[in-house]
This record gives sequence, structure tokens and C-alpha cells, in this order.
Amino acid sequence: MNPRGFTIVELVVTLFIAGILAAIAIPRFSQTNSKEKIKSQTRQLHADLVNIRLGALQQKKRSIVFFGPQQSTFKTYTSPYESTAAGTLVRVTNYPFVLKRKTGTTLTTLSSGTSDCVEFQTSGLTDSTTCTNSNMTLVVTPVTYGGGNNCVVVGAARINIGRMDNVSTCSIW
Repeated sequence: MNPRGFTIVELVVTLFIAGILAAIAIPRFSQTNSKEKIKSQTRQLHADLVNIRLGALQQKKRSIVFFGPQQSTFKTYTSPYESTAAGTLVRVTNYPFVLKRKTGTTLTTLSSGTSDCVEFQTSGLTDSTTCTNSNMTLVVTPVTYGGGNNCVVVGAARINIGRMDNVSTCSIW
């Protein structure tokens, strides 16, 4: 090394090594960032559903969450016999990633209506009277199998968060 500074060869070698490291790190960071955003949306969806279920139980109000491809609409009802079109709109949540319903080994894009909704009765349990698929698995896409939290399993009494291991399996935690 020159006592007054670096030689041009040392600078070129250093820049070359830094360039190689950047070429490796930047795509990896982008992929990790995308996975974290999917995990974040999955955790948010799980937290929303758990809070709505607990609200139905505490307030003794029937609650329905209607799902669309990139949103959920939450309504409460004063009576178990009130139509789904009625009800009090509580919140609409938009999601950056597309939600799909897992049916067997296929992922179906959600459509607004009674086939893609979850109904919580005043007991906090799901009910399939209005919503035909109240017990379902929701998947945040694009799916990275084995890549972190990306599915929510809604059961009669429990809502779990999990990870898609393959096309047909959401491993719950």
C-alpha cells in the first residue's frame, strides 16, 4: 500500500468485490422483503378474524366477514334473522396481495357473496347457514411453499395461522 493512499488496482479490486456482493444480495433482499409482506398480511388477516370472532362473542352480535380477491368487508347484525344485505358495515380492509380459498388441491380466487364469507354467531362459533364455506382455508398469494406464514385456517371454534407446504397442505402452528 502506498503511504499516501490506495493504488488504482486496489480500488478496482475492492469495487469488483463490492459489485459481486451487491449482485448476490439485492435479489435475495427483494425476495425476503416480498415474503415478509405476505407474512405480514397473513398475520393481519388472522388478527382481524380473531378480533371479529371475539367481538361477536362479547357483544352478542352475529358478525359476517365477506371476502373479495383483495379485500374483506366486516358487518354486524342485530338479529340472527337479518338478511346479509342488511347489517351495519363496520370496516372494509384492502389487502395488497390476492386472497384465495383452498378447496382440495386447488386455490380458487375469492368472489364477493355468500360462498366466500365467514359467519360468527353470538357464541363465537362459525355457522354455515348463511356462508356456505364458513370453515375454510384462506391463502395469501403468490404462494411460496414452505416460505413462512401464508395461510389462515378458519374452523368452527378456532382460527389458526399456517404455512403452505405444498398444493394441498396448510401446516398450522
